[in-house]
Amino acid sequence: MRATNEEEIQELAASNIDILLASGYIKPTIALSWADRAELVQSVTLHHVILECKTEIDQFSEGLNNFNVLQTIKDHTFLLKQFLCIRNIVLTPGTVYNRNVASYVLIK
Repeated sequence: MRATNEEEIQELAASNIDILLASGYIKPTIALSWADRAELVQSVTLHHVILECKTEIDQFSEGLNNFNVLQTIKDHTFLLKQFLCIRNIVLTPGTVYNRNVASYVLIK
């Protein structure tokens, strides 16, 4: 449901109160106004998109850093852009090998 006025925002918030409370948003749903929508979205987005995944992202980053892969990615983003940007390709060892990125990265 997409809210287009205060009443719809309040209704939407009330029906998703568990998500709001889990994200730390404590303003009563009955008191929500049209002006609160950005704060509401920011709170839920911060919690459910960023904070819930932060531990996993940090572990992944640390793992890449242990083998100097993270620094290589930072140093050569232009080479790895095709793999790091959203596209509809399947990344396999053959895909990497055929693009000559693996040999460049591993030799460096």
